[in-house]
Amino acid sequence: MKQDLSLKKLNGIRPKGVKPKPNSTLERIFELEKKFFDDVRPEYDSAGDNHTLADMILVPDVFDAFEKNHASNFEFEPRHLEEYVCGRQNIAETTIKSIADAKTIGLFSAALLSLLDKRSKELGKNLRVEINGGKNQFDYLFNYVRSAHTLIIENIKSNYICNHFGHSKSESDFLLVKDCRGDVFGASLAWNAPISLIVLANNCFKEAHRVIDGGTSNLCSVIYLGFENQTTDSLSATRFRGTHNTFCILQFPLVEKSENDDSINYEISRLEVRYPMKYNRVNGKWKYNNVPEPTLQDIFYKEISEGSGTSNGFFNKRKITLENNVWCPDNFDAWTKYFADDKKALKLYNNLLKEFRFDEIINLTLKMNGKSAKEIEYYSKKINEIKTEVMENYIKNEK
Repeated sequence: MKQDLSLKKLNGIRPKGVKPKPNSTLERIFELEKKFFDDVRPEYDSAGDNHTLADMILVPDVFDAFEKNHASNFEFEPRHLEEYVCGRQNIAETTIKSIADAKTIGLFSAALLSLLDKRSKELGKNLRVEINGGKNQFDYLFNYVRSAHTLIIENIKSNYICNHFGHSKSESDFLLVKDCRGDVFGASLAWNAPISLIVLANNCFKEAHRVIDGGTSNLCSVIYLGFENQTTDSLSATRFRGTHNTFCILQFPLVEKSENDDSINYEISRLEVRYPMKYNRVNGKWKYNNVPEPTLQDIFYKEISEGSGTSNGFFNKRKITLENNVWCPDNFDAWTKYFADDKKALKLYNNLLKEFRFDEIINLTLKMNGKSAKEIEYYSKKINEIKTEVMENYIKNEK
């Protein structure tokens, strides 16, 4: 299988003297989709059921070839991209052919978004794309997209949404996926380039691959708000923690089975925050009652730890755990001998709370519950600013 198999048509010569009919921008997008599909889809046939191999061959060159040979003079705006996503159903069924078809259309959506972002950067501007899918299904939406400065996706059904988002060296600033549904969430976001901030809010996916897959994503932050209709214990939540060098916030309801029947209790939620310092790791864990507008006063379980990994496991330099403001010492931590009572333990907790500005982060995170996309964007970016300031100050003095 040669690399030019899928690109030979893209690299062909367009007949002279042929003028297209004056169509609307959306109609033109669908015309370009057909050309893209005819050029790219054969690569998946050549790869058989090894779609990963086809992706590796296609992705490096297909977007540039599409722009050069089909879209160099095509002008469109973010609103046209939203119209296309809302008006195009793209459903991957169980057959290899159906999946290949859907992945090809997903690549086309990524080609459009990547082209918008590239042109914006060439003009010295920051692209902003907001898409409300109206519950339409578009599998593999923005599959392997190179970059997008600001991308907000709401209310769409999609399997493998934003799969391998950020595979090129071009940076992205903000990605929000909110109120979306599907069987499987996309994998390896920030695969090869940093995304400053990813927020996943109130989505429902039966399965989730590792959202952050390393690469050069050491400056990336991810905030995950809410799980729905899936296992929500801490183990499943680790799929969204990202790599060891990712700042993470996880906020999700705890699943508790009733003693008398099989009903599920969502009366309690858990909030976790992790700072990835250079040598140490600072973690915070809290549990609070689910009330309409929770605050710090609704938190009954509190835990903050600072430590580092060693060959013998994880060593805590400082750690405090409180439940209903009663100190819960850990017998495995030798430093607990320095505590004498609940009052001193609470004082240490409050000191750590302020030192790492967890109180501000908790308040901002809780404010995002049930809010609009723009409000979530505002609060999450404030959190990212706090995180940056705390980490810069800490790392200066870290040993």
